[in-house]
Amino acid sequence: MRNCLVNRDRLLSIRPLPNRLNSNGKLELPWHRALDRKIALGPWGSYKGSLGNGCFIHVPNSLKTDLNYWYNVVKNFEESLPPDDQLKEVNLQATSLGEIVEQRNEDMVVLVKGRNTPLPKLRRCFKSLQEQEYQEFGIIFVDPASENGTNEYVRYIAREAFGKRLSLFRNYKLLTSMENIYTAIREFCTNKQSIIVMLDADDALIGSDVLSKVTEKYHNGADLTVGTMLRTDKYKEYPVNFDEPRLHRGGNVWQHLRTFRKHLFDAIDPEDFKINGKWIDEADDWAYMLPMVELAEKPEVITDTVYFYEPSPEKSSRDGTSYENTIGKIVSKKSYLEAVKQ
Repeated sequence: MRNCLVNRDRLLSIRPLPNRLNSNGKLELPWHRALDRKIALGPWGSYKGSLGNGCFIHVPNSLKTDLNYWYNVVKNFEESLPPDDQLKEVNLQATSLGEIVEQRNEDMVVLVKGRNTPLPKLRRCFKSLQEQEYQEFGIIFVDPASENGTNEYVRYIAREAFGKRLSLFRNYKLLTSMENIYTAIREFCTNKQSIIVMLDADDALIGSDVLSKVTEKYHNGADLTVGTMLRTDKYKEYPVNFDEPRLHRGGNVWQHLRTFRKHLFDAIDPEDFKINGKWIDEADDWAYMLPMVELAEKPEVITDTVYFYEPSPEKSSRDGTSYENTIGKIVSKKSYLEAVKQ
């Protein structure tokens, strides 16, 4: 449905409209086509009561089946001018999320995600990024259908701080964490050598040199790093074991801070992010870290405490049995070590 407000007096004031009777004694043009001709002849130039910078874009029905795609189309065009290939086109030209959400190709991309994160914690997270000595990174923020204003905070406040360095992907229809991670890395990151840094929106980096330490590891040949985090609920050390992690309770490779080259993530079969055809909805860190550690040529541990980890309230109420069953199914999937040997 489309609707508009019409100034009736102004519309009627431009009569008479150019038209004529045909051989059957009927008007040749319907009224709106006659009005089009009158507008073209006169000084008005447009029906729109704007300054001339208004426009509309028609979304074909064929593109409306993916609600998250459609939602991000609307939001992104609310915030910025249409791209050049959309100018003078009525139908929407972008047909995929990768064409809508601004893509990232920096050497480092920080992937931040969190649903209904309390705004003070969200501010803390972004502040820890602002304070980094190393600033040559882009950001992808994934908002999984938050209802507490997260979207607006990132759109108006975080964007003010990071500008075009920040891309925002919103869920209208809630996706699992694993599907959001997959979409962000596969569709929005275009540089296969990018260092992907995983950061939860309710956590923060500790110190201003964290990303500098990460960068140094990669300059020395690392293609994946793990560690080290400070938990707020208990003190516990998680020694990392990269040697066949599936045989050593995951080798603690799932712990924060997790970073890796994008090409390692791309090498994982998408079906390994799923169980029985459905996206994994818990323990997603196990799902992508185990195969990447197996694929990595030089994984490294960051022994300094660089990550502030505050478990969410939902973590304490999690069904432990279900969580362990999911981990068991992830661990039992094929190992990528054989692929490396070949």
